[in-house]
Amino acid sequence: MPKLKNTGSILIEVLLTLLILTSSTTYLLATRIDSRLLFQVTLDENAEHNGSLNSDRLALVNDPVDQRWDDIAIFGEPSLLVISAQ
Repeated sequence: MPKLKNTGSILIEVLLTLLILTSSTTYLLATRIDSRLLFQVTLDENAEHNGSLNSDRLALVNDPVDQRWDDIAIFGEPSLLVISAQ
């Protein structure tokens, strides 16, 4: 029976292949995690920006002055104007 001269070279090739596979998988997973984190941060920033814009728009709509009937007393009390048809 002839002896094999290259014992162990296949093991080294398999180990190198596993190393390359493991490192590329780790890199791809890290990239995916980073992209998901970036996407989540972008969504959070967008929600915060929209909330800020909405509160600014609401501040423009609401009048900050509290108006009461006492404030318009100089114009007199409101009354109905009766117009007769002639």
